[in-house]
Amino acid sequence: MSQKPNTVAPAVCLIITGVFNAMLGLLGVVSGIMQIINPSDTPISESEAERFGYYTGQSIGLVAFLLSFVAAPMIIFGAVKMLNGTSYNWAKTASILATIPFTSCCFLIGAPIGIWAMIVLSKPEVKMFFGRGGANVQPPAPPQYY
Repeated sequence: MSQKPNTVAPAVCLIITGVFNAMLGLLGVVSGIMQIINPSDTPISESEAERFGYYTGQSIGLVAFLLSFVAAPMIIFGAVKMLNGTSYNWAKTASILATIPFTSCCFLIGAPIGIWAMIVLSKPEVKMFFGRGGANVQPPAPPQYY
């Protein structure tokens, strides 16, 4: 039995989204940590409220990048499971994580791809593909005639 063609494209796009999330998440986390370790010498503002707003925004951004970096391997893992047809739940989880803004710093790319993957996963033939064990199922042996 060959790979179901309608699961390949969204799964590959989810993998690409997960890789982008990992790269941008790591970049955001490293840059946020660098700003904490080595802050600039110039004061942000004289106003206490503006400084509070700045540091609050920096903290929220750092947490969002960290969540994206942590969710990226789960998106990639679920997308590989979708590609192989071995775990419907992981595939669904990957598509949901790609659509959530706080777990995907590539939200503008991840949201449509995640929705597309969820639509593909909701089709009955795709559910049957996962139910049969996906691409790892060996076809039955041909009949032997003596």
